[in-house]
Formats: sequence, structure tokens, C-alpha cells
Amino acid sequence: MGITYIKYGVLWIPSNPVIDIIQSWKDLVRTVEPDTIYLNHPVHCTFFLLIADIQDEKHIITKFEHCCNSLSKFSIEFGQWYIFKSDAATGGDTITLAIKPTDALFQSQEKIAFALIPYKKKSVNYPNTWKGVYQEAHEQWGFPFVGKHWLPHISIASVSEKGKEIVAEITNSKSIPKSDFLTNLSLFRIIDQTHEHLITIKLK
Repeated sequence: MGITYIKYGVLWIPSNPVIDIIQSWKDLVRTVEPDTIYLNHPVHCTFFLLIADIQDEKHIITKFEHCCNSLSKFSIEFGQWYIFKSDAATGGDTITLAIKPTDALFQSQEKIAFALIPYKKKSVNYPNTWKGVYQEAHEQWGFPFVGKHWLPHISIASVSEKGKEIVAEITNSKSIPKSDFLTNLSLFRIIDQTHEHLITIKLK
């Protein structure tokens, strides 16, 4: 039986009021471009992605749990609606809600990356060639967004066709969440565009 590599994601799932706002925009995009990437993903902010052997899954879950037990909860402040135009990760225009970067975010991400990197089997594949700090992070961590160049955010969808027609409607909207609390982190098994929840850990 051959080795089966699986993608795992460490995600922050925001509180219900934030989820409701993001989901309402996802529903709007779905009316014009129903098959676009990210649209059917759970509402979340990605901290780390890992390609690992599924046979290590129990160890990954345990290591993730131990790491989260050492992390403290902290407040999150949101910025504006932000568009990653011609997103290097998707090729489309990715509509997001920006999260203001903080030391707490960067430090938490780094601890998670250090905890899980022993299980990395290969780097996450993207349809482009990274350069600079993104290339360095991709080679070191297998994920190009580890470090202070990371722009934390919550994605709505990455549009490439009719969805672009409503980008302005979203970015001009004044219905923007102000803040939230990061009180937990979750580990998901990701197969294609399907996210299978494995465990959620409350932070201290």
C-alpha cells in the first residue's frame, strides 16, 4: 500500500456574527459564479497548511493540541474589504476581509508551524513560482505565507468571471465587522475543496 499524502489546515473560525456577514457575501457571489474557488469553504482565516502522510494524522492531531494548549486567546481587529487581484494562489481576484496584523497573530502562527513542520512531506502546490520571502517560506515551511509578510484575512471567493461584476458592491459596503476574539483554533483535513473537521482546541 502506497503512501497517501493529505493536506491539513490550521484554521481560525470566527464568531457567528462575522460568519453571517461573510456567508451573506458568499451567497451573493454564488448567484453569479457558483463554481468559484473558496466559495464553498468554511468561513475562516488560514494560519498554516501542511502536506503530510495520513498515517501520521493521530500524531499531528496530538501535536496540534499540545501546541494550542500553550497559546493564549487574543483580540482580532478587522480592516477593510481587500481584493488580491490576479491572486498568485488562484489566478482569480480574491475577495477578502482583511485582518490587522499583530505580533500575537505572527507568534501564534510561528508556534504552530514549528510544531507541525516535522510532519511535512512536501510543499503545498500552487499554480505559480514564488519569489523572495514567499519562496523562502515555501521552501522552509511548505507554505509560502509563514512570517511577517503574511497578510491575514478571511476569504469570500476568488472570482474570475461574472463574480467580478459584484466586487465593487462588496468593497464599497459599509457592513464591515469591527473586531472579534481568537479563542480557538481548528485542524481540518482538506481533500480537494472539501474541509473535514478533525479537532477544535480552545486557547487558554
